[in-house]
Amino acid sequence: MIKPYSSAHKKELIEIFKKNIPSYFALKELAYFEDYLERFSETYFTIFDENNIAGGIGFQISTTKNEGSITWIFLNPDAVQKGLGRTASEYCIERIKDNKSIAKIMVRTSQFANVFFEKLGFRLIHKIDDYWAEGLDLFEMQLDI
Repeated sequence: MIKPYSSAHKKELIEIFKKNIPSYFALKELAYFEDYLERFSETYFTIFDENNIAGGIGFQISTTKNEGSITWIFLNPDAVQKGLGRTASEYCIERIKDNKSIAKIMVRTSQFANVFFEKLGFRLIHKIDDYWAEGLDLFEMQLDI
């Protein structure tokens, strides 16, 4: 289940985010994530597994670039392989598609999640080694609409 983000979810989302360091995120990204929640909470969502917070996902739209982006997707390691990430990603993709001016959807991820996004139809457009941290590469991916 996906619900709009609430500040009441923040503490638990941060704890789940920390469980994904250093496997999926660099420690320095935690501050960026917290800032994102403050600035873009209207397009951030909390992912639930039954009644428990399992993770989060967001999106942004840039009408000047005619593109959308999926942002800050992560799950509690105990909640992976349940289809929650796919469901949440598809939900955000559909919200982005609601804006008819959008021609593509971008995601910036790592080598540990790029295959997941390939299964959703994204293709690699750019890669930078050790971008997020040593051993954590940037995979910039695009889904054409």
